[in-house]
Amino acid sequence: FYKRLNPMQRMLKANSIDSVRDIINDIFKDIEEEAKELIKNERPRWIQEIMDFIDVNYNDPNLNVSILADKLNMNLSYIGRTFKNYTGYGIIDMIHIRRVEECKKRLILGESVREVAESIGYLDSKSLIRIFKKYEGITPGQFKNSCESEIIKLA
Repeated sequence: FYKRLNPMQRMLKANSIDSVRDIINDIFKDIEEEAKELIKNERPRWIQEIMDFIDVNYNDPNLNVSILADKLNMNLSYIGRTFKNYTGYGIIDMIHIRRVEECKKRLILGESVREVAESIGYLDSKSLIRIFKKYEGITPGQFKNSCESEIIKLA
């Protein structure tokens, strides 16, 4: 940013006190605009707090946006909207994505779809199958079979 700002070169072009004043004002305006842009793009700390909380509590079947809003003592619609603006995902999507990641690991380790569903926060395997297919494009069973096929090929 400092190179782009180039204050010394700009100041050397001044030919009067008034032009120095104008150049300094322009430099400060450029700094202010850069600072505003940085602030706008900076992610609030609570976004990471939500992600960390999801990582630790993804297996709680009751985990939802209300719980997170209460935990942070913030407005429900505000955290949902702002979280999506910064991450590109809704909070519920992030919970499901984290659960699907864990599901894939457990399926590879040999757990059944039913066992995995109960251990990662779904009340039944139907819910897990529906969510898994939504995010991965295949069912957990198809994923497990494809992993087993790959292992057989490697053996």
